[in-house]
Amino acid sequence: MKYSFKIGSIWGIPIELHITFILLMAAVFILSYPQLYLFLLIMFLFVFVVIHELAHSIVARHYKIKVRKIVLYPIGGVSEIEEIPEKPSIEWRMAIAGPLTSFVIGGILLALDQVFLIEAPSAFITPSLRTAGRFTLDLAYLNLILGAFNLIPAFPMDGGRVFRAFLAEKMKFSDATKYAAFIGRFFGIVMVMAGIFYNFWLIIIEVFIYIGASEETEQTIVSTTMARVRVKDVMYPEVAFVKPETTLSEALEVMFKARYHDIPIEKDGVFQGIVTWSEIMKIKPEQRSKLQVGQLPIKLISVFQDESILEAYKIMTRGKVDLIPVVDREAPTKVVGVLTSEVIGVASSFGILYIGRDVFKLSTEVLQSFIYLKLSVAGHLTVFVARTKRHFWSVKPAKPLFIAVIVTQLIATLLTVYGILLPAMGWGLALLVWGYALTLFLVTDFIKVRLYKLLDHSGIRFHR
Repeated sequence: MKYSFKIGSIWGIPIELHITFILLMAAVFILSYPQLYLFLLIMFLFVFVVIHELAHSIVARHYKIKVRKIVLYPIGGVSEIEEIPEKPSIEWRMAIAGPLTSFVIGGILLALDQVFLIEAPSAFITPSLRTAGRFTLDLAYLNLILGAFNLIPAFPMDGGRVFRAFLAEKMKFSDATKYAAFIGRFFGIVMVMAGIFYNFWLIIIEVFIYIGASEETEQTIVSTTMARVRVKDVMYPEVAFVKPETTLSEALEVMFKARYHDIPIEKDGVFQGIVTWSEIMKIKPEQRSKLQVGQLPIKLISVFQDESILEAYKIMTRGKVDLIPVVDREAPTKVVGVLTSEVIGVASSFGILYIGRDVFKLSTEVLQSFIYLKLSVAGHLTVFVARTKRHFWSVKPAKPLFIAVIVTQLIATLLTVYGILLPAMGWGLALLVWGYALTLFLVTDFIKVRLYKLLDHSGIRFHR
């Protein structure tokens, strides 16, 4: 199911509304009708949120970082960029651009309020709504609050990213992320306490901050781990090629035998590029014995054997491929192996050992609990992956199975957290293991669906 919907593009950047945002606006409209001043303020506020996020995106593009899209949620906007900037100086510039833009807009609106007095009709204002009653002044206050709120050093908010960037100048990026995330969680707890006594919305915002801080911490640690593994260490040295004149039917046979999602093309020992599974599937079955591989769109994409699998993963993501040829740096037209998305998934699964042993410096005893919980959680989540050829959510699990998995994993978590029969490791490490296992669970499910599509022979004719 699609949870966000595109409403347009600005400078080539898609703008999407999340379904929860649409529900929020509908609820505000219904609850505030016929006094629609609050609804009008929120509508304009989110226009300024888009401008706030565009400021991040413009700086990202300046540094050649691709911006996938901007999504509007009930608590604000999110700019989805392709990768986290490697240089801290770039990250803090990207992060600070949003709040500065909000401050500038707030200042301009304050000045306009002195020149153009736009008062809202009293019939439009809810009596309980605390407002200046002057449209431009209210919007000015909202922009100033938006800028100030985002500067709170609570990772992953803008202020938290600025804080991480400054820490990263003095320590490893992964360590800077951990410290920034810790501060973010601390502010989250403070906001929960404030929300209990003052405003329930603070609790909702804290949940998003806490989840965001935890997820990005785990992603950063996993990325750091993958950056240490070289392509040559996990690639397949034996490569199955086709020639440009090979028919699509023959190419499919080679792909099935080699278990490739995409197929490399070589002519006279020179690498030509790859043809993807999706391009072949666009051709009707009865035409595949007539058309040649060279007649389809060819992607000239490759990776050097001394690069990290993290870099290879980025290239594969940008190119939307599941296989990437590995070439020699001194002879870039010579293929020495191939790397697949499945191999990268397996390599990343060893990351939990590195995280526990080298990042958190766990003792041997605690490391045993760390690995045990990962194997337990990941193993049971595999049950949901293996139940169907489609995505795991397409088939509702039986109630006894779901309860059994939840109860057993809750017991396993409590055993490791409180040290029952195993060394205690605390809730922080347990939540990290759960986040890591859930991430791999989603990746595995995606790979499974792609593999089943590859192995589905329906509509494919083989010619001998």
